[in-house]
Amino acid sequence: MNQKALFAFFVWYLYGYVKTNGEPCDEAKQLGFLEKRVSGYILADDEDPICDYYLKAGWYSMGTYVISSQSITCGATFSWYRTGELPTNTAQGIVDLELCLTDGEDACIDVLTVKTKMCEEDKYIFELEDTESCPDAYCIEELQEKEVNGEPPNITSINPIITPTVHYEDGINTLRFFCTFDPHVETAVLYKVTWAISLRNTLIAELTQKGPLPFNDTFNTSTMLTESDMTEKGYGFGDTIVCIVRAMFELNGNVSEPRTSPELFCGIEVLSDSPIIFVDTADDQNKTATINLRLNIPFGCKKNRTGCSLDVLLVQLEKNNDCRFSRITAGDGKDYDMKCGGRIRQDDVGKNVSVHVDMVTGDWKNTYNQEFSVSLHTGSHHHTFFEKTFLKTLTIKAHVETSQLVSSQCWSHNDPHMRTFDGRRFEHHDEGVWYLYINTEEKIQVLIKTKLCGHVWNGYRVTCNCGVVVNAGRDVFSISACETRNFFERKFTSCEDEKVLEITTSSYGRIDIVLPTKTKVQVNAYGAPFLNVDIWPSNADAKKPSGLCGYMDQNWSNDYVFLNGTVTNDETAWRHSWRVPDDRNLFENNNHLTPWPGQKRFCSCKEDNGDITDELICSAVDPRSCHVQGDEDQFGRCFSTRVTRRKRGVNSVEPDTHESAVTSMNETESQSTPLTGITFDNATAWAYCEDAFNITVLRICSQLKNFTQTDYLQNCVDDILAINDTVFTPTHVDLQKKKCYSMMSASLPPPAEAFKNISLIVGGKEVENITDDVIQESLEPEYTTEVLNEIVINDCPQECFGRGDCNNGTCECNEGFASSDCSVDLSKPVTMYGIPDRGYCDLKYRPCERTSVFGTNIADTVKCYLQHYWVTNTSHTYTDFTFETEGHMLAPDEIKCLLPTAEPTIPDGFLSLGYNVSLSNDGNLFSVEDMILIYDSDCVNCTRLGSDVICERIDGSCMKDGLCYVQGEYIGCSECSNALGGNVTWIYQCALTGCNPCLNNATCINGYEGYSCMCADGWNGTHCEQNIDECESNPCVNEGTCNDGVNSYTCVCTYGWEGPNCEFDIDDCLTNHCQNNGSCVDGFKQYTCKCAGGFDGTHCENEIPSCDGEPCQNGATCHDMADGYSCSCAVGFSGTFCEIDRDECINSSCQNGATCIDGVNSYTCQCDEGWEGLHCQLNKDECSSSPCANGATCTDGINSFSCSCVDGWVGTTCEINTDDCASDPCKNGATCTDDINSFTCECDSGWEGLTCEIDTDDCASSPCENGATCTDGVNNYSCLCVDGWEGTTCAINTDDCASDPCKNGATCTDDINSFTCACDNGWEGLTCEIDTDDCASSPCENGATCTDGVNNYSCLCVDGWEGTTCAINTDDCASDPCKNGATCTDDINSFTCACDNGWEGLTCEIDTDDCASSPCENGATCTDGVNNYSCLCVDGWEGTTCAINTDDCASDPCKNGATCTDDINSFTCACDNGWEGLTCEIDTDDCASSPCENGATCTDGVNNYSCLCVDGWEGTTCAINTNDCASDPCKNGATCTDDINSFTCACDNGWQGLTCEIDTDDCASIPCENGATCTDGVNNYSCLCVDGWEGTTCAIKQLTYQRWLLTLIPTIVLATHVKTVPLVLTTLIVSPVHAITAGRDLLVK
Repeated sequence: MNQKALFAFFVWYLYGYVKTNGEPCDEAKQLGFLEKRVSGYILADDEDPICDYYLKAGWYSMGTYVISSQSITCGATFSWYRTGELPTNTAQGIVDLELCLTDGEDACIDVLTVKTKMCEEDKYIFELEDTESCPDAYCIEELQEKEVNGEPPNITSINPIITPTVHYEDGINTLRFFCTFDPHVETAVLYKVTWAISLRNTLIAELTQKGPLPFNDTFNTSTMLTESDMTEKGYGFGDTIVCIVRAMFELNGNVSEPRTSPELFCGIEVLSDSPIIFVDTADDQNKTATINLRLNIPFGCKKNRTGCSLDVLLVQLEKNNDCRFSRITAGDGKDYDMKCGGRIRQDDVGKNVSVHVDMVTGDWKNTYNQEFSVSLHTGSHHHTFFEKTFLKTLTIKAHVETSQLVSSQCWSHNDPHMRTFDGRRFEHHDEGVWYLYINTEEKIQVLIKTKLCGHVWNGYRVTCNCGVVVNAGRDVFSISACETRNFFERKFTSCEDEKVLEITTSSYGRIDIVLPTKTKVQVNAYGAPFLNVDIWPSNADAKKPSGLCGYMDQNWSNDYVFLNGTVTNDETAWRHSWRVPDDRNLFENNNHLTPWPGQKRFCSCKEDNGDITDELICSAVDPRSCHVQGDEDQFGRCFSTRVTRRKRGVNSVEPDTHESAVTSMNETESQSTPLTGITFDNATAWAYCEDAFNITVLRICSQLKNFTQTDYLQNCVDDILAINDTVFTPTHVDLQKKKCYSMMSASLPPPAEAFKNISLIVGGKEVENITDDVIQESLEPEYTTEVLNEIVINDCPQECFGRGDCNNGTCECNEGFASSDCSVDLSKPVTMYGIPDRGYCDLKYRPCERTSVFGTNIADTVKCYLQHYWVTNTSHTYTDFTFETEGHMLAPDEIKCLLPTAEPTIPDGFLSLGYNVSLSNDGNLFSVEDMILIYDSDCVNCTRLGSDVICERIDGSCMKDGLCYVQGEYIGCSECSNALGGNVTWIYQCALTGCNPCLNNATCINGYEGYSCMCADGWNGTHCEQNIDECESNPCVNEGTCNDGVNSYTCVCTYGWEGPNCEFDIDDCLTNHCQNNGSCVDGFKQYTCKCAGGFDGTHCENEIPSCDGEPCQNGATCHDMADGYSCSCAVGFSGTFCEIDRDECINSSCQNGATCIDGVNSYTCQCDEGWEGLHCQLNKDECSSSPCANGATCTDGINSFSCSCVDGWVGTTCEINTDDCASDPCKNGATCTDDINSFTCECDSGWEGLTCEIDTDDCASSPCENGATCTDGVNNYSCLCVDGWEGTTCAINTDDCASDPCKNGATCTDDINSFTCACDNGWEGLTCEIDTDDCASSPCENGATCTDGVNNYSCLCVDGWEGTTCAINTDDCASDPCKNGATCTDDINSFTCACDNGWEGLTCEIDTDDCASSPCENGATCTDGVNNYSCLCVDGWEGTTCAINTDDCASDPCKNGATCTDDINSFTCACDNGWEGLTCEIDTDDCASSPCENGATCTDGVNNYSCLCVDGWEGTTCAINTNDCASDPCKNGATCTDDINSFTCACDNGWQGLTCEIDTDDCASIPCENGATCTDGVNNYSCLCVDGWEGTTCAIKQLTYQRWLLTLIPTIVLATHVKTVPLVLTTLIVSPVHAITAGRDLLVK
């Protein structure tokens, strides 16, 4: 092939060829990959083919190439070539060109018609469209074969690769791609680099070509692909590029075979495959997956920084907004602030990055399949190439089976009645802390705490739930009244994992907690100290030991299972096995917890009606700060180990919460009294409970299937009989309502429109296309939205306590009652339970800007009333300051009172402040008061003594605005110190940064509570800010002006005076201004010159002139005269010297804009275009040459003409035939041929008419059959078939069996628009979809339930029966239920045990109590055995009967060499020096005494310390001021004075700047006058005067005369600078003498 011609075209293309004017020849684009398109081109084995499937339709140019006429392939598998002829001249316009497709063997596989046009000789363009498959391509050939010489280089050893980089310029990041390779060994080789888009190793578009260029230092930059090269062609993020290298020895030489780089994907690759399968069933939990990404190219950061990141966010396409279904969430497992996606860091190029995806199972309990389409999407970014782009779409298929969870619920209801997940009930009357629920795989647990709450009933000591802890990871939430009794303390004892627990609360005490596994916990704190706990499981809890919630597998008989999986029937042993060990008791400590795994941090669904491409809405596990801000509720508080706070302002946002809920009023707590005044028996308890349960909501719920009230009624009765009180009754009613809600929410199906991409599983079969009818038929829901709404509007909390009406779900309280449940009696005051932390608030640990107050009978209108007091070292004194603040309700029994922060300030003599706090709902009835004391334990110790308070000041401390500071601490510029001697107090420290207020090199002196300034000479004022005015004494005389300086002054003298004080008259003759030997006579402010002979003038500067100098010009005659000379001028000249040429054009006769040119005593006229003649008075005739063509009429103008054309011609001279096709008159793709003043249209097939505007009717021949409807098209038609027919003309009978409509193995027979199914045995129905009911004959016996199968059945036996048809009595003795050698007798669904001696109970499981004699000592607990006992010792005792004191030193608890001394259940450690703490485990803080000085940071060691000095100090304790002058920083002889972390330079005259490095600009005051140029020196300057001025400052004007002329070469003397101007002739007018003097220079004529 002709590579030389190809290169010539490339150069033409590279330097531009497009100049658009609307013509195809101008708008045609260059066709890419020309080298590979040449017919006969053979692809190398590893070379990518080209493909025009992605070619954009339009006009294309090929330079000197055209579509090939050869039926051979080029660089594609299938190649298009032309069979038609090309146009031979430009007048033919656009013509059709037939092409054929060849594979190199078959000459014409397919045909195609394109258009072509000849633009000029040897240049054609072609209108091409994309091909129908890949790899098809258009092939080319040269119009004229040209000779190319030489062999190309062999570059098979070159293996190019693409290296991407980021370029930052002008605030913009862009990508650059370099095609890098090792060059050929021959250095004279030229390389050409082509960049292209590749798709699956097929080239689909050429981006750009660079070169040919030699391989040198600039080669990579010259041949790189830029980001704009891609985007300008419509490509970018997500496209794949290659670079192709070719080589040649010379510009016109043959080109080598190409070498192609590996493909580079420009973006983020998704390496994971679809579909991702999720399963959530009881048997299989697979709800998480990892999507692996790889960043292939780098991205830029803001302002060219490094270390930035790019977030990719999960996008769920076609989202289902009903959160009752499952949804997809995501996180990257590393970044807590990375919600719903992953974070790619800048250095992750080429690395795999993981995005963890999780499925959150919806609330609806059923079995269904759900499909999700998800993608990852980049957000906003500093590098726009990566901004807001989608990655690969993935499919997630999920199978969810939760219908078995509808009835699963575990509870612990006071006092406490227990239920396992599978429904097994038992009583639990033991004190302690218990695992109610635990998931050991996920590290999640719920603990309950029980305490005695009543008398002995039915042999039990009645206990109640008083506290609960919920824990996931290191997050621990607790609510407890076990210690406070009267009120609940709600708190996060830890939130180190940033709250993986979702917590919401109601106004009447209910708390809902969602665990990360979507197991749900509900706590009803209905009245201290009692609470109930309910847990609804997820599939994550299936078939695992779950604490007292049992083993969830739908079989209650195996619920008593130990942690190791062993099943038991010993209820007591099983319950006691779930007691929480002391070291795992989260009510006390949480040190043993481990973090929640990062890869399990996901976002949760939140209902949203946004766009389908919106990012997933996140809410549940948003990372949050544990610090309290603003009006936090009780769930925003972290109660962790107290940390000493730094001194802050009053607007602090740090935690301000109490440490302990214990108040000073706990000792006086009231005893609860029964709500009724009667003593209950079984009958009256039943009557009371049935009446309580007889409410509207429960009457509606009782009509629902499977809803019973028996269990809750029985619990209600049992509790009344146990404590002879009805306090628990409202909770049992509430629990019964909650059960109703739970059953409805789990079973009520979502609406049909919510089943998007969701199919139901009914009877093992998948049901798609869900409609309302399908829901009714398949699910048969017994609950409806209407029933739910009726329950909601009739449900009010606690039935408004009988103190109001329930209206639409809201209590409307009777007069005198308030709150959401009308529980507050406004006729009574708030009952105060006190302020936490026993009323102490230590400013060392919290800001004390708010406090909790506990109580009851609190309304929403509650306010806090504060009486202020001061505290001294002897008592406290009340002031006139009283405050009323809003009470913010945190819970029914806890409010938040804001404390004043701005006023009052603690005055001198007082050590702390406090408030007496009371509460009131209405401002009339007040609670009793409790006291809060605010102090700072850093410098004050305070003690409450009953109603009084005493505080003591701690030595060695300072106080400021009520806050304490220890010695060595700072506030601003003041240090708590005794550096000036005496007691520790505030001392101002001038040396601190920013603390020296003294100005102008003054010395700052430290003082008590302040400072003083010692001023330098010349300054005064408080801060030495005032410059002393040395001009005040008027030292300047003779009207001189005084300018004040620093400790000095200067005098600016009036003209004629000089001296320090202007006291001397200036000698005006000093500079000898008189010239030509004139003598100077001095005067006051003036001088006079006495001239020598032959000169005159003020300075004797004028020589009297004569004709000797030939002054007259242009042939004039000179005449000497007594006082000079005169000139007689020649004709045509004038002027004193006849130097002026007289202008004859002033009165010229030139016309019509002609230009007059002056001569000597004459002129000529230069005419404008179109005029002629001596004076340009004649108009020239432009029509004389007959310029108008084709019969046009010529009209002459001035320097122009105009042509009036006949029809059909246009142009300046009517030379152009009008293009009648220009308006595109031919329609529907017809070809227009222009004529003179007319056109002809050649119509495409299917069109007719003058302009081809009429569509030919292709339906006229009635081609459609079998009743089909014919629709006419353009050169074609389409048939709309009736049902049952198909095909182009509807001649083919549709195969109605093709969709396989017959189910379950049936045989299908086709008919016209119908089919018939022949069913297999066991099936019936139109499509054999109905399973024949094999239970119709009632084969199951003894009350068993029959379940139909396919051509069979199965029987579900009632308890006590078994066998295929349940005809066999189950042997209840088979499981050996009778214990301890007892004999078992079988019955129907029961058995009887005959016990051996020493045993009793239903299964002989009860051992005689061997502990009756109390053998265990020292408070030990006795455990009965079989004819024996064992003692469980309290801490500190051991031995068989716990009589031996345990050696608490045996475990060597004392650390770091300390000596241990044993005590009873305790020990004492004597610590070595440098250690302290209970076990000497704490390194003594050697920094506590603040040994480091001058703001240094102290780092504690073991019995020592080290100081990190601030800048400017050094030494062991940072007491030595660093010598900042040591490096000799001052320049140019300046003197350096050291300061603290700084220095001062005293500069010599003429220098300035911080280090005297700047030469003072002596020209700044502009001393040079009259336009002179000032040159700066060191402490001086010089002036370069302009002509006519002289003197030091160019202030003296030179005098001039205008009489005689002299030509000379001047030498100008200016100050000390001499400037000689050679070869420039200067004319001076001087007096008539033969010599001139200027200063000391002499010039002789």
